[in-house]
Amino acid sequence: MAAYIVACGFQPNPIQSERLAGRLAAHGEFRQVNAGMWLLQAEDEALDILPDLVACVGGKQSLFVARLQGDAAWEGYAPTLGRWMTDVMLHAYDCDCAESDAMSMALATLATGPVRLNS
Repeated sequence: MAAYIVACGFQPNPIQSERLAGRLAAHGEFRQVNAGMWLLQAEDEALDILPDLVACVGGKQSLFVARLQGDAAWEGYAPTLGRWMTDVMLHAYDCDCAESDAMSMALATLATGPVRLNS
């Protein structure tokens, strides 16, 4: 599965947020990272995800969907969200099992600190 960042170029109101959450759930597993920004784990391609999201918030709103591959960094999120983001990024990261295991162990020690995955 691929990891995607989904971001709104506007502050979604509660109804839009609820609609977006419903559509994101239809594509895969997701977590809200910030107001108007989600991380999505999905089998679909960005061009398949975007029209569905645009339709639920209206065509005049700006939305951004991009696949994440091998490089991410974050800090200051709850440990449970950080672990989930690490798992999603490791799953999307193109490496062999030995690399994944070593990276997973290294990242586990950084649960609440900065994390970076390099391709």
